[in-house]
Amino acid sequence: MPIARAGTEVDAINLSLSLLREEEIADITEDTKPAREARKWFGTARDETLRAHEWNFAEAWAAPPAADPATYPGPLGKMFPLPADCVKVRYVEGLSIDEWKVVTVPLGAPPPVETSVLVTNAAAPAICYTRRIFDVALWDAQFIVAFTRRLAGYMAPSFGKSFDESDAIEGSGQRKVDAAAKQDARERAPTHMATDVPFTRARRGWRRPW
Repeated sequence: MPIARAGTEVDAINLSLSLLREEEIADITEDTKPAREARKWFGTARDETLRAHEWNFAEAWAAPPAADPATYPGPLGKMFPLPADCVKVRYVEGLSIDEWKVVTVPLGAPPPVETSVLVTNAAAPAICYTRRIFDVALWDAQFIVAFTRRLAGYMAPSFGKSFDESDAIEGSGQRKVDAAAKQDARERAPTHMATDVPFTRARRGWRRPW
């Protein structure tokens, strides 16, 4: 019988627990220490791993319908609320890096809500971004491996693992991200390969020192 890869949140969590040599869970809502720790860190580890690389499986495009009536102070004035599933803006079609930025501002009728917006002077920006994908079955296999190591690294201290053990698990996940960057570049059209350059140069910037 063929063995399927991890396809649910529980499957992914149990992979992380296996790296920590801890007991598996049956349900993410159960009142056990492994489940509580997984609930605490799961979303953060997922979004951070998504932001770490321009994963092909998570690419999405959006064209905001209209700018917010308010203006942003400074040389870039138009504010376009980002899609709710946006984890990171990769680039804006036709604009250089100094012609847009992402900020968080209070918008809407009182009480205002803190909202992530794209700030630019373009009238109709087309945004390429990394989207948040909740369905584990849609995750790339390399992403699953990188994510489970990152999640395990975050949960490790709660299970009495040493700093060195946590660091080793986290470093293994980072190597998977680096490998995925090379693999995804080979599976992307040449006209889009340039978008990986900023990530490659910036890896040292976002990577946490240990």
